Formats: sequence, C-alpha cells, structure tokens
Amino acid sequence: EVEALGFGAVWVPEGLGSKEAMSHAGLLLAGSLEIVVATGIASIWARDPMAMSNGARALHEAYPDRFVLGMGVSHQVRATARGHHYEHPLAKMRGYLDAMDEAAHSAATPDAAPRLLAALGPKMLDLASERAQGAHPYFVPVDHTRVARERLGPDAFLAPEQLVVLETDPAAARE
Repeated sequence: EVEALGFGAVWVPEGLGSKEAMSHAGLLLAGSLEIVVATGIASIWARDPMAMSNGARALHEAYPDRFVLGMGVSHQVRATARGHHYEHPLAKMRGYLDAMDEAAHSAATPDAAPRLLAALGPKMLDLASERAQGAHPYFVPVDHTRVARERLGPDAFLAPEQLVVLETDPAAARE
C-alpha cells in the first residue's frame, strides 16, 4: 500500500523491544516490488560486525538496489541494556567498520549494500564521509542539515530524520 501511494523508501528503526532490523527489512522487501527499505538505524550493539556485514550482503544480493544499511552506535542506555559497555563511540564505530570490511562472506557478488552512519557530531560525520555513502542523522535541528552537508560533501547521501506531526489544526498538533 505504501508503495502504491508513491513512496520511494521505508525506513525501519531498531530499538529495545522492536523487531530485529535485518529480519524486519527482509520481510518488507519480500512484501514489496520496488520500494527501497533502509534501516534507520541498525545498532552495532545488536549484532557483531560479521553478522551485520553478511546480513546486509544477503539483503543486497536478494534485492539489488533496494536495501540500504543505516547503522549507528545508538546511545549508552541501549548498549548497556544489551550487556555492552558504551564508551568512545567514534573509535567503536571505526573498529566496527574495519571488522565489517574484513569479514568473510560467501555472497555471489563482491558488492556490499550501501551504508549510512547515524552521524550527529562533526567527527562521526567525517567518518561517514570517509567510510560510508552518507549519513542518517536522527532528531537534529533543521540547521544541522547544512552543517552535515558541508562535512559530507555535495555527493554524499544525506537523510536527516525530521519529526513531523500530520495535523491541520495547529493547537492539536502542539498538544
């Protein structure tokens, strides 16, 4: 139905108690014909780098040009709830990307799925520019998009999440 309405992409979150991101993306891809499905975001605390890499490769191989891997370090409370020690998010993400890039795989194609980083700060945006196809910043002010574009460059994919309320009555929307 979403596809029939003309939407080009569906972004699916991963949080504590939500559906597992790769499985959820696979279900949505299987139930559609053309729409792009992106994880926004798959947490690096939810799976090891080889599982993230190979899960993304499997979806990319099964649904060429329809899966985008949005991934991030999430937040301390979410990492701790999964039994991890959260510190040095930039170094953790850099090491995680290294391990993903070195992960053994048996995909028929050497191509990996496009990946975006949940990048908010300048250093993570720089990492997204160096090691991903772009960024998927979450819950940032509108002005952040200008800053992110400057750091990522003109050709990187930038998909900021902007929360909106679909309501025609301003008072009801504010409530």
